[in-house]
Amino acid sequence: MKCARSTDLYPGIVFAARENIPPKLMWEVTSSLISMPPTNDYEWTIASRFSKVDELFRDLQLGPYQYLKDWSPAGIFKRFKTEILLTCGLLLLLILNSLYLRRTVARRTLQVRRTLNRQIKIEKEYRDSRNRLAQMEKFGVINQMSGMLAHEVQQPLMAINNYLAGLRVYLKSKGFSDAVTEQAIGSLEHNSERIGSIVTRVRGYAKQKKGEMKSCDLTAIALSALNVLKALKFEHVEVTSDLPSEARVVGDPLELELLIINLLKNACSAVEKQPKPIVDLKIGSLDDSHWCLSVSDNGPTLDDKSFARLKTLGDSVKPEGMGIGLSIVRGIADKHGAELEFIRLPKGGICSRVVIDKEECK
Repeated sequence: MKCARSTDLYPGIVFAARENIPPKLMWEVTSSLISMPPTNDYEWTIASRFSKVDELFRDLQLGPYQYLKDWSPAGIFKRFKTEILLTCGLLLLLILNSLYLRRTVARRTLQVRRTLNRQIKIEKEYRDSRNRLAQMEKFGVINQMSGMLAHEVQQPLMAINNYLAGLRVYLKSKGFSDAVTEQAIGSLEHNSERIGSIVTRVRGYAKQKKGEMKSCDLTAIALSALNVLKALKFEHVEVTSDLPSEARVVGDPLELELLIINLLKNACSAVEKQPKPIVDLKIGSLDDSHWCLSVSDNGPTLDDKSFARLKTLGDSVKPEGMGIGLSIVRGIADKHGAELEFIRLPKGGICSRVVIDKEECK
């Protein structure tokens, strides 16, 4: 039974005395051991304190401390095994904790982002719904007022027509009738009938009635719209046109004329403050099946927000505008199966395009 500290120099059993052992007992045991005869070439001797020997072995890096001379990775690991394992364990815990925190933060951030996006979407839907409701209320009031005004205007129109008929008879009876008078009265009757048609159409809009769709010439309608535009106080605006001799379509002539007039009015209003205001009206063949009517202007460049409002029901890019003109244009275009689009021009201004089906040749 060798001692755990025994080496080749100390192969036997070691008796050691504690500090609190009585000196007499220590002396008696020591005397007994030393007085014993040798056994198998071994005998008892008195040794110094092993702690001093152990310290000497450590200082000389001998015996059980031989590994202190080894600075290889294996030797270093053997020497600092406990410290290395504790450090690695601590680093592993720190890495795992960092990964956990990052994952938790990413998950919470994603939840917050989703919640925020959902809130923004809900607010946008609410705002859009509120705007649509406001537009519906506005157009409901406009429909009611349009119906009421159309109804009230009919009576003065009937009176005007009666007075014109009476005036014609009166002038003939007095012998005052001549070509100029007949032309003036005829022009008044024509415009009175035109006002009556517009009033009837307005009442139809208020009652959601559809007009008659028939074969008509888009070029003739455009020329009529240009004549109406001359009476709208846009004399300072240069209006040019490029129209084919004929452009046959199927539609309501009055509504198509109203569409062109509104596009021309919007374009003229947009260029009022330009140094050289120009509005151009064109009708061309897009392909074998479609006509393209375009109204271009050299007005200021619209920002993204104002340009987006052109596509919104009931919106106007003019501060004082109600957006009714564009709404009428959209409604007429939809009714005729036409495609309405707005294009920002590179040098400023807007091009309004209406693509409408050609009349099929029979």
